[in-house]
Parts: sequence; C-alpha cells; structure tokens
Amino acid sequence: MINNQNPIWEKFDLKNNLIKEYKYWNLLIRKNQVKLGSCVAILKRDAYPMSEITEEEMAEYALLTKEVENALQESFKPHTIHHLALMFMDKQIHFHIFPRYTKKINFAGIEWEDDNVPDPLVQKRENVDQNLLNEIRDQIKSKML
Repeated sequence: MINNQNPIWEKFDLKNNLIKEYKYWNLLIRKNQVKLGSCVAILKRDAYPMSEITEEEMAEYALLTKEVENALQESFKPHTIHHLALMFMDKQIHFHIFPRYTKKINFAGIEWEDDNVPDPLVQKRENVDQNLLNEIRDQIKSKML
C-alpha cells in the first residue's frame, strides 16, 4: 500500500520515526520538534487532495486521534493538541499533530517551552538528534493503546 517512491516517507523518515502503524495510516514522530511530542499521521496510500480520503480512512483517523492524544497527555500533559492538514509542500494526505503547553516541560534533560503563538509552525526549532527523537518516540509509544 505504501509507495516507497513517494518522498514523504523519506522526508519524515518512516524507518526510524514510526510510532505506530495502522491499516490506513502511519503515525511518526516529527524530526522538527516545534513542540515537544510533535507527530505526523500520514495516509499510507498516495492520495491528494483531502476530498480523496475515504470514510474508512477517516474513521481510522478518529481512532488514531484518540490514541495519540491519550499517549501525549499521559507523556507530557499538554494543555491542548492541534491537528493541521496543511499540505503546502507535500501533496500527500497527512496531519501534523502539535501538543501545546502553558508551562515549561522538562524531558530528556531539555527544557521545552511553548511560545504561545497561535500558529504552532511559527516557533522554529532545528531538527533534533535522532537519539533524542528516539526517546520522545519511545515515550509516546509506551503510552499507545
């Protein structure tokens, strides 16, 4: 079902950053941790625009949403969680999942701070080291159903 020629899988590094595989979706940790626990859910089959998504795929996304929000809540206690389907650059159906925080969070020896700007993409962070990504990924994974 996955088209390995689609550059989105390399961009988000499916091999190293997979949190959970579903029938229709893959949930990955984002290399660019603009907020602690930032994830991306990518539809496994090639599809664009959003009108191409099926009822079954959206139903499974609802399940994925419940699971990842619960895992993020148990892991990092965010204030809220945003789901954004922007697809400015990657013409593949996917949702960016950004936890938002009202206080500083300490994780893996780093103090993470949300700048409270409404658009979670405005706060820029460099891609983090794969070892740190693995710690964040594994923390979320440990709380997934």
